[in-house]
Amino acid sequence: MLLLLTAAVLLEPKVDYPAIRQRLLRGNYGEARSGYEVLLKDEKPAAAAFVGLARVHRETGEYAKAAEALDAGLKSHPGDPTLLAHRADLAFSQGKWDDATSDAEASIKKDEQNFLARWVRVRLLRDKGDVAAAEKEVRWFV
Repeated sequence: MLLLLTAAVLLEPKVDYPAIRQRLLRGNYGEARSGYEVLLKDEKPAAAAFVGLARVHRETGEYAKAAEALDAGLKSHPGDPTLLAHRADLAFSQGKWDDATSDAEASIKKDEQNFLARWVRVRLLRDKGDVAAAEKEVRWFV
């Protein structure tokens, strides 16, 4: 029995983030989705696996599934700033500005250097018409 289990582990193909990300960036969404789903089968999947799966769903227009993937990631990694920033970006793109604001602020509170969360905050300020605050905020990037 132990020999069969060991053989199964050794024969299982290794999946790595850079290879899966390349599939996503090249438009091979089915392969990328499969790769991220394999990574999510780990006992404690990394936050990057949830983000990657959400990006695949987002690229294919399945925004509800992208939100579900990010929500599942936040259940597994409560308060993770990367997951919060990606959920904020998704909410912003869907016009859910209140959700985007709360997730971006929560992400920045946990990680002041989170680029995506700060970018969402700048776009929210700009689109709400608070150009002075957006200009002040965008100076962080420079």
